[in-house]
Amino acid sequence: MLMLRKPVKKYGRSSKRMTLAQRALELWPEEVRDEGSPLDAVSLMRAAGLEPDPWQARVATTPGNQLLLCHRQAGKSTIVAAIALADALAQDNALVLLVSRSMRQSTELFRKVKQFYNIVHPVSLVKDTETGLEFPNGSRIQSLPASEETIVGFSAVTTLVLDEAARIPDGTFYATRPMLAMSQGRMICLSSPFGRRGFFYEAWEETTSEHALDLATVEKLLADLHFPIEEYSDTSAVEVPLDQRSYQWTKTFLPATHNGRLSRRYLAHERRSIPALWFDQEWLCKFVELGEVVFRYEDIMAMVSQDIRPFFDEAGTFDAEAPVQVAERGGFALGNGWTH
Repeated sequence: MLMLRKPVKKYGRSSKRMTLAQRALELWPEEVRDEGSPLDAVSLMRAAGLEPDPWQARVATTPGNQLLLCHRQAGKSTIVAAIALADALAQDNALVLLVSRSMRQSTELFRKVKQFYNIVHPVSLVKDTETGLEFPNGSRIQSLPASEETIVGFSAVTTLVLDEAARIPDGTFYATRPMLAMSQGRMICLSSPFGRRGFFYEAWEETTSEHALDLATVEKLLADLHFPIEEYSDTSAVEVPLDQRSYQWTKTFLPATHNGRLSRRYLAHERRSIPALWFDQEWLCKFVELGEVVFRYEDIMAMVSQDIRPFFDEAGTFDAEAPVQVAERGGFALGNGWTH
């Protein structure tokens, strides 16, 4: 069992130039300290006596926006909690937000952050509450429920974590995105699937919603407004080189069948004990329809064709030249939307 470290003494004036990350590394055992290396989530996990799985180490060292589609109890909350604490320690005045569908869920993720802090105890805290931490370098970690009313006041977010993202309302997702605009921060969405709907599903499947614009369209719109996007492509004005920046997602997929730490006997028992749809969702990370549905997603998509010319154009004007598709169904001829 891991024991809490003794509280560390306050640092004097001679150490003011040291970052919190450097101070933390000096306090840890030599076997988990790598001289000259920056503090990261992998170091935090090892300092807490946990050896990260390869996929966790990859997530911890991947920059930019990430989608983590993992089975239940995979360890996604553990690595993201370590990332949150590492980001707050490694950067001055960082703001890390932990957002979940409810305050209770958000607090659970925050507790894991606190557990890491209590174990490694790198520095004294300026503020310690049930929902937030504040560090001497001005960085903060704050947990919040997924409510547009409670999150719109935050800005210049360094790291935005959406826990159980598949269950977070789309409106909350849209309201949080502007928080990253000025800070060039990153978003990490972790979740198991929850139906074929919502922003998380669309982002994972890379489906294009009706309001989405591709990059070429955005560039054209900005050029039409005499606001060329090239004005914001100066590499000296951003901390991360442009070739490493992306507004897309880096994806991590971990079904239970790819996790060697999970008992196969337990999975077999689950498969026999719960409905197949729930097993596919919770353990195999499949996006399935839950509850009673009239038509399956596959059936609806099978009805859609890009090869048939529509009867109405984008402006709603009837196209008289559109070919009529006629099919006989039980004595009725169907064509042009009319039944005879």
